[in-house]
Amino acid sequence: QLSTNVIEKYGIEIQHTKVQAGSGSLPLEKIPSIALVFQGKVKASELSNKLRISSPSVLGYISKNRFHIDLKAISPDQEKFLIQSLQNNLL
Repeated sequence: QLSTNVIEKYGIEIQHTKVQAGSGSLPLEKIPSIALVFQGKVKASELSNKLRISSPSVLGYISKNRFHIDLKAISPDQEKFLIQSLQNNLL
């Protein structure tokens, strides 16, 4: 579990989202999902870059100036690595 310090510092919330599925220039449909959404004072682009170069890398997307990590893309056996990476790189 993420520490309260990290959650508060980065304004992390769990939100219901819809992600696009399909390939090419026109994704075919939207699928319900859940994402960690970072709403703190750190710019979404800075946060994205910081997590991309972390080890292990954490990839997400930016929507409405907020960084999102789509949990649909995280398998149960990867959850501990995600939490560990966020905890280690965001303190």
